[in-house]
Amino acid sequence: MNPGTTPPEVKLVLRPGAEPHHPQRKGWGARPFRITLTMAAGPVYFPANGSSMTAPILGLTETDFDAYLPERASSNAFSRPRLEFKQRALSWVRTVVSRLQDIDIAVDVHGSDEHPSVWNGHRVDCQWVFLWRDPDTRADLDALLDQRRGIAEALNDPSPFFRHAFLALRIDHESVEVCVQLHPNAWVDFETLRARLSDEPRARQVVEAIQDMPEQFSLGADRSSLVACSSIARASMLELLSQCATSASALWIGWRVPRAVAIEHTELLDEQLADALIALAPVYQQIAWSHGDDPAHIADKLAEMREDLSRAAAEHAARTERDRAEADRQRRETTEKSRERTRERVDYGAARPRPTLGNLFKPDSAAAAPKPQRPVSSPRPPSGSQRVPLRHPAEEPRRPPAPRAVPRQPEHPDHAEPIEKGSKVKVLSGAFAGKVGVVNELDARGGARILLGLLSTRVALEDLAVVTDQRDRPALQTSHRRPMPTARSPKEQRDK
Repeated sequence: MNPGTTPPEVKLVLRPGAEPHHPQRKGWGARPFRITLTMAAGPVYFPANGSSMTAPILGLTETDFDAYLPERASSNAFSRPRLEFKQRALSWVRTVVSRLQDIDIAVDVHGSDEHPSVWNGHRVDCQWVFLWRDPDTRADLDALLDQRRGIAEALNDPSPFFRHAFLALRIDHESVEVCVQLHPNAWVDFETLRARLSDEPRARQVVEAIQDMPEQFSLGADRSSLVACSSIARASMLELLSQCATSASALWIGWRVPRAVAIEHTELLDEQLADALIALAPVYQQIAWSHGDDPAHIADKLAEMREDLSRAAAEHAARTERDRAEADRQRRETTEKSRERTRERVDYGAARPRPTLGNLFKPDSAAAAPKPQRPVSSPRPPSGSQRVPLRHPAEEPRRPPAPRAVPRQPEHPDHAEPIEKGSKVKVLSGAFAGKVGVVNELDARGGARILLGLLSTRVALEDLAVVTDQRDRPALQTSHRRPMPTARSPKEQRDK
């Protein structure tokens, strides 16, 4: 297309019925659509990775600073604005990471929690965006750092952010800053910096990197008693490190921008903060430990630590194997002793009878002498006569019947009747003496199963008496029957 000519238009008209019917859009396919596409006169470039053409911005506002006010630090209600700023800051700082890669400084990016958690003491009074060494190197150094950290220290400060030297962007309710920070807990980097300052040629490189900072940059112990970076010397650096180690405060080198200035120059501040991080990168290189620059011999300590870990793992594996072998030996000894005791009690060579139903669940003595059965009592004889007990036919040839005591007579001998199923009887002795029940069934052992209301029990026939006079028996009080009316005499009925 020649410049200056009118861009062509591409028109697309959707006629009725051209679109499929959608149940949620009534009449949508019945109306025509007109879509006009206008081609640009010049070429249009799109990024190859599909990202937005607009670079991410930090765009600090009053809301960003207010989210970190002290009275809001422990509230989850302001986690949303803090999260929004954190996402913007992480997107913006990745543009700085790409610039650091161009000068051969590889860093990893991480942001602190925007909500109250154990990592920040359940208070979010500031937001950190860290630029530090890669995760694999941090993991190796963390194992070495843990050797000098007790359980009490880990519980009081579980955050891992101050165990390494780092570049950072930080914001609170008063200011925004970019800095390099080194805490004494990061003793690997701390001893590395002290060893570099002990060597005069190496110390000159560290001091020159700090003196080359812009005049707005300063350094001090934990943001207090700050001095200009341009006025620093080797002796003052060593004295500052001793002060940080004594007071357990962090060495801080950076640029702090007050809130009012940041809001007034918000459009210019994004680029200024990015340039400040790039300027601080050489200082971070001079402070942080690396494999290629190791005056404190940290690599030897790492190798020794790995050897100790390998030796401890081998000892643990050998101890586990010994314990397992000892447990197997004790188990075999216990099993053999049990078998020996069984062989002493049981004669496996003796002939044993073939198991049958008669001797399978009984000992030999019980099988040889079966328990005699109780005789089955006959129905009660009429009044004035004695009951004659019946004997089982199988017992007749073995031994004569044993004499039996004369059974007790029922309470109502004038109305004695045979005990049958369904008879109403009275218990003469035992736990239910005096109770009246109903015979549910008779057994062949001279007893009967009696229903006593909700209970059922077996009673010998000789301890039962048939009840014939209903007026003398109280009504059964159960949950299944209604109380029976009391019988009235003929005189009471006439009087009524």
